[in-house]
Amino acid sequence: MGLDIQEAIPEIISFVRFKHWSDFYLDYDEEKYYIPYMALVDSTFFDLFSLELIKGNPKTALARPFTTLITDELATVIFGNTDSVGKLLEISSGESLEITLVVKKPSNFHIQFDLLTSFVTLGQFYGQDHLYNYRTYQYMTYCKLTPRASLDEVNKKVDE
Repeated sequence: MGLDIQEAIPEIISFVRFKHWSDFYLDYDEEKYYIPYMALVDSTFFDLFSLELIKGNPKTALARPFTTLITDELATVIFGNTDSVGKLLEISSGESLEITLVVKKPSNFHIQFDLLTSFVTLGQFYGQDHLYNYRTYQYMTYCKLTPRASLDEVNKKVDE
């Protein structure tokens, strides 16, 4: 719905979708790591949310399939003090996630995560139409409004 309401409602200037995956495991260097909090998000994530960046470019970090950002805490668990940007983490399908950004694990963010992976990765698993259809209701969608937008008016337009 994010794409459609952004196109239909001028007060919405950006949106980001969240898809949580639970019981997620990654392999690196013959070790298996359980990832309790993993989500897929649109590349527009940083248009709406601010995190403390450690290394990488937030403008491009989540633009390609199979790219991911990692928290500093998880990066330390897996890689120790070694730079993790550019490293590949294998997922159960045999694909690899490329780490493109490291962020400080936020203490005051309402959604917990250890990894945020590019939303377009879902298109690689389920087909591109999966990214833009109404057959599923599993995505939290956040919208960024223009500074003078009325939330009540935008909500009415969304309902319509």
